[in-house]
Amino acid sequence: MSVRSPLSRSVCAFGVAVSLATLARAQTLLTFSPTVSPAWESGANWTPQQLPGGSDIAAILTGTVGVNATPSVGGIALTGGNIGGNGTLTLTSTTFNSSWTNGMLTGGGTLVIGLNHTLALTGADNKVYTHGSQGFGGHVIRNQGTITWAGGGNLLAGDGGAIINESTGVFRANNDQVLGWTTAGNSPTFSNAGLFQKSAGVG
Repeated sequence: MSVRSPLSRSVCAFGVAVSLATLARAQTLLTFSPTVSPAWESGANWTPQQLPGGSDIAAILTGTVGVNATPSVGGIALTGGNIGGNGTLTLTSTTFNSSWTNGMLTGGGTLVIGLNHTLALTGADNKVYTHGSQGFGGHVIRNQGTITWAGGGNLLAGDGGAIINESTGVFRANNDQVLGWTTAGNSPTFSNAGLFQKSAGVG
């Protein structure tokens, strides 16, 4: 019969507490709630009030959050607001996915889907990536991981917006919707060095 000392029991209890704390921190949802400015880089603009990091999902439900630096975040839930600015936002988590159901990518920035990360485009609303205030320099989506596109919404770009599917990128079109142009400004581009799959329709 083995007997554990009080010290070993304390160490085990401490280990369990640390593990639970780690799990609790593993996926924190932070909601964009702007106060004075729309800046992504201000912790005061998020609820709870902290900057989104690699273990977090940043939820944008309304308003436009301005990305003007090079932040990284575990993932995003874009459900009705906009991601704007001229910076580069990188999605990094390999354990949970990002979602885009409504809202727009605006400004001259770049959204990077990192290696082994997945961005899921779902729902009936159109997904638009554009600049919004000029006819060129529209938002860029740079895919190093996986994009899955399903549902009834079209994927439209304006002002010269671009999708760049890199050599590690997988783009799956699981619908028969329009991948096209809003007719605003310069026409968009789609550059593919990776894998493009279409599993519905005839195009």
